[in-house]
Amino acid sequence: MYREENKKKNVTWRCDEDGRERAIFDYEYYPVVHVAWRDAVAYAKWIKKRLPSEAEWEYAFREGKGADFIYCGSNNWRKVAWNSEDYRVTGIMPIAKKQANALGIYDLSGNVAVMCSDLYDLTGRRRPKEIKVAKGGSFVDNLRMLNYKSRIPCGEKTSFMMGFRCVKDLKRD
Repeated sequence: MYREENKKKNVTWRCDEDGRERAIFDYEYYPVVHVAWRDAVAYAKWIKKRLPSEAEWEYAFREGKGADFIYCGSNNWRKVAWNSEDYRVTGIMPIAKKQANALGIYDLSGNVAVMCSDLYDLTGRRRPKEIKVAKGGSFVDNLRMLNYKSRIPCGEKTSFMMGFRCVKDLKRD
């Protein structure tokens, strides 16, 4: 159903999971995909923000207090995550339509995985610096990937199942 978009021509952040251009009025309702890690970093810097670290992402997922939910905000994935295990999910779904966690954060489980600033290295072996961590899983991933422990490699290739969030450091008085 979904093809590797790096092999398609003219697929950009303006496109949906199938590489079709979205209507301009849909941009604010769907996650941005088809963006390489460096492009996400450049965008975040442009708006004076950054990508979250893996630890920051996990803190948000676990509601800042070590909540022990399987998925972000619930043990019932249907309440908090878009995943193709639900027959109605046939692609990327609109943001903020499922239940938020206790911090008011939506969509940290499923829909699209979130790129982080950390290097991806599970084995301790040295890996190329361009391989980074993504968290949360996507609508096409197995439900096991939608928890806070799972790690997904990301980097210079774009993907229909990989997106990003921007974070900003809090100013302390």
